[in-house]
Amino acid sequence: MEIKNFIHIEDEIMPYPILSSFIKWIAKNPDMFEQAKVTNGIDQKIDTKIRKVTEQDILDLSILSKQFAKEAKQNGYNLSFKQDKFIDSFLAVVNNPDYYYLVAEVDGEAVGFFLGAIYRPMFSEDIIAAEMFWWIDKDNRGRKIAIQMLSSFEVWAKEAGATQVNVSDLQGVKNLGKLYERLGYTKSEVTYRKDL
Repeated sequence: MEIKNFIHIEDEIMPYPILSSFIKWIAKNPDMFEQAKVTNGIDQKIDTKIRKVTEQDILDLSILSKQFAKEAKQNGYNLSFKQDKFIDSFLAVVNNPDYYYLVAEVDGEAVGFFLGAIYRPMFSEDIIAAEMFWWIDKDNRGRKIAIQMLSSFEVWAKEAGATQVNVSDLQGVKNLGKLYERLGYTKSEVTYRKDL
């Protein structure tokens, strides 16, 4: 059985075409799966968990990735979201040892993700670790979840033999330069974009 034709969700096996349609419906109707958030002004203990992504997280990560693309677009980045592309990419990296994919949960609800990878430059044997996507929903920013995810990635990268970690700062979404500097990072490159 090819992984592209079937997805394992807990003890069930769901044919890929059915799952794809279901994910598309959820992505168009995320409010159907939102848990009600009640705040009473009192700081309550929050159960936060950061863990590696598994195949069972495909629905949650699809919704979060769509929210990331929407927020990036609101800040001037012309990023589209294509469900089939997400599914193919998810399946390509979820069990790939060169990728580090995390999900953050607050009170059992997925609220963010981190995807990083290691690679070797074409001219060197050095291993470089790079953050590719890193996003926490607005309601859960400022709770150190993002720092915990980055710290976990750094540990994984070091164990994988990486000599450095590269992170990016998507301007307008969240300016992270000062945070990176507090965590020991130095500015090493600036990226410029031109829409075509």
